[in-house]
Amino acid sequence: MNGDTQRDIAQRILQALYEAWERHTLVSLNPVQAEGGWDKALFRTVVDRLEDDGLIRGAASGYSFAITPDGISRAEENQIVPADNIERHQQIRSHILEHLAKLYELEGSRAHAHYEKIAEGAPVRHAMEILKDLSYLSDLNEIEAASTSSYRMTNSRYRNFRGADLEELL
Repeated sequence: MNGDTQRDIAQRILQALYEAWERHTLVSLNPVQAEGGWDKALFRTVVDRLEDDGLIRGAASGYSFAITPDGISRAEENQIVPADNIERHQQIRSHILEHLAKLYELEGSRAHAHYEKIAEGAPVRHAMEILKDLSYLSDLNEIEAASTSSYRMTNSRYRNFRGADLEELL
């Protein structure tokens, strides 16, 4: 029973932090613990384990936490969050990678685009919504920031994305 309870707590924590990530905010885990009615010591043990596993990271104050890129991946892979949310973010990420790959092909490896340009045609309501997925892809080293608001595809991601078999330079 304890393992199931810990799993339930971990899933609820990841769900809450994923939802906060979607809103570009941090969240205190105190309401999550209170809502679930879980023992504080057991809850803290699960939080510590999630931190140790690199799925969440603590923020500066108020028992607030953020989900890490690994936590986002795990939440999506295990369908801890609604399938519609997962599908939407996958569509956004695919759009970003397609856009940047086309730009790479046209202008070379240093080609970059402003996030507002990348957001055109993406399944987002506002251009700024794309920033969370741009940040996620940056954390995964799929893309990189060319400036504070401009992004480009990394060389290694381009090779993987297009299946390009580039010859070694030396």
